[in-house]
Amino acid sequence: MTLNLSSFSFIASILFLPMYLLGFLRIPPKGLEVHLLRTDRLQASDLPGVDQWTPPVVVRIALQPTRSESKLMVNSVACSWDDLGTVLENELKRRPEHVVYVEGDPEIYWAYAAEVIDVAQGLGAKPYLLTPKTQSVMKSFEERRKSNE
Repeated sequence: MTLNLSSFSFIASILFLPMYLLGFLRIPPKGLEVHLLRTDRLQASDLPGVDQWTPPVVVRIALQPTRSESKLMVNSVACSWDDLGTVLENELKRRPEHVVYVEGDPEIYWAYAAEVIDVAQGLGAKPYLLTPKTQSVMKSFEERRKSNE
């Protein structure tokens, strides 16, 4: 018994079938991966990506009425949202471990922090959210480092 299929329909069916089947096997999106520091017995020496010679990369988001007006700081230097990727990339080039700490005003929109985390992950960095308790450890580390300079 022979099939009388034109070459076009034969090729189309071979190409279409795998694409059709893959449509059912969609992998759900992973989402944003973010890390938190353990607060029990947290010392400045426990901070990933930080040593006595290398300050941490800290992105701070200050609340303003709109995203474009929100103040974005990378290591205490003002930065625009459009330049965030370039600024972070330049900061991470100088570090052996690519870690970005994200802190913000308690009232900021989660979308602002998510955008910073997404940019950091896109650059291969490991993002950590700073809570009020971990922010105080980070500030004490910065004060000690500045006093040693």
